[in-house]
Amino acid sequence: MDADLRRAQILEATARLIARRGFHKVRVADIARACGTSTGTVHYHFPTKDDALRAALVFYADRFHARLEEEFRTADTTVEKLRRLIEVQLTTTDEDADEWSVWVQSWNEAILDPTLREGQKGVHVRWREIVLDLLRTCQQEGMARGADAEAMASRFTSMVDGMAIQVLAGTGDMDAARMRELLLDAFEPYITLR
Repeated sequence: MDADLRRAQILEATARLIARRGFHKVRVADIARACGTSTGTVHYHFPTKDDALRAALVFYADRFHARLEEEFRTADTTVEKLRRLIEVQLTTTDEDADEWSVWVQSWNEAILDPTLREGQKGVHVRWREIVLDLLRTCQQEGMARGADAEAMASRFTSMVDGMAIQVLAGTGDMDAARMRELLLDAFEPYITLR
């Protein structure tokens, strides 16, 4: 198999295994078995498990951004882009749950291992900048004048993260439908998404 294709196969299997079993329960041997290859081949592409976790986070972040770009291409207005941003955040499929699982696990690891923080921060900043850009565009279009776009972006991203953790953990009454409803009201009274 071509080296680039093998790396992509290993990356996808690694990301899925980490998402579904947990970072600390996945062994290199598990990844190799899932790909039908040797542990040496896995180590060639990802020398350490931390490298695999970093790659899994980027894999799912890139997947998220590709979906978001696709949604934005067909949105007619900035408000519609905000609505679609909310939809893409929701955990409605197994793949969405996998994405969020790796995201949350990478936070946990970054808390304990400072060497993982830069990668985690980069992924978060990239996402937050999309939210901030949309809010600033809304302001240019006459909405949310006088509102602090930075603060709104911070509140929104924190809400998304907190609610997604609740959905994944099955905490309380939070599910994708409830998350959607709360996020549609996140920018009130400055921007109405309903």
